[in-house]
Amino acid sequence: MQQPHPQPQMGGSGAIRMPVLDEIQVMSGHFLLIFLVLVSVYVSRIPQSTLVYFKHPIVQLLTISSILLITAKYGWIHGILAAVAAALVLTRAVRINPQQRSQEGMADYIPTAFIIEDSDTTVIPQNHRWFSEKVLGERPMIIHEKEVQTSAVQDLSERSMGTSSVTR
Repeated sequence: MQQPHPQPQMGGSGAIRMPVLDEIQVMSGHFLLIFLVLVSVYVSRIPQSTLVYFKHPIVQLLTISSILLITAKYGWIHGILAAVAAALVLTRAVRINPQQRSQEGMADYIPTAFIIEDSDTTVIPQNHRWFSEKVLGERPMIIHEKEVQTSAVQDLSERSMGTSSVTR
């Protein structure tokens, strides 16, 4: 009698692993780690137009679920960094005031209707701005004092009384 040849099995625990796919998965984990660190460090540089999307509850839910997926796929180190990055982005997104036009400077001004009785208050026209105001992006609307009085700094210590020599 002739014995039948054994048939090769497909799948199972004897499946052939491809080292290229393993390397791609490891590299994607490294790229994700670098991305999460960069987001955490440079969260203040994310434009407000992008952060507006994180105010929606659906995007917040997707962000939290992505933390869980990252933790399940790549491990707890990636999950912790994803949670930190998401917390930083979400807290910055919640703090955004959509009516605020400028980011810094004279954003908290008092309207002139409340202080019009003060005689020292001057309304500043927007076409006459100082160079520093243009560079810093400030747009002051009113000022309380038009003139500033300054005086020279005096050194009243006992060592320098009567001597004006400079030593090196």
